[in-house]
Amino acid sequence: MAIMNVPLVYKFNVHTDLLRLQVIQKLIERVSSDRLGFVSAFRGNVYELSTHPYGCRVLQRCFEHLSDEQNRPLLEELHKYTINLMQDQFGVSLFVEITQGFLSQRQTELRRPIRLGTWQAC
Repeated sequence: MAIMNVPLVYKFNVHTDLLRLQVIQKLIERVSSDRLGFVSAFRGNVYELSTHPYGCRVLQRCFEHLSDEQNRPLLEELHKYTINLMQDQFGVSLFVEITQGFLSQRQTELRRPIRLGTWQAC
């Protein structure tokens, strides 16, 4: 597993690397995020990944499973292309997934029981 921390100096061609994108999805789902150093290779490729059926799924898995620190640069790059992505079927799908994930996380936080300390009824 040491290879996962080696910087990836490979530019994806989403049209020819379908199998690689499927494998990357599974790695993101199953391997601890601190061992996924190759995710930084997605920077500069976010628009291309977002508009591809397998690429948008890879980004969805990133936003579901990676730390905020790892996701922040991807989200910042994604934000630059918001208008274009809203006109693309896979870009829209990605935004829906991100929004639903955020909302479900927020609802979970709001439903967490509140501890009121040691207050007892008379």
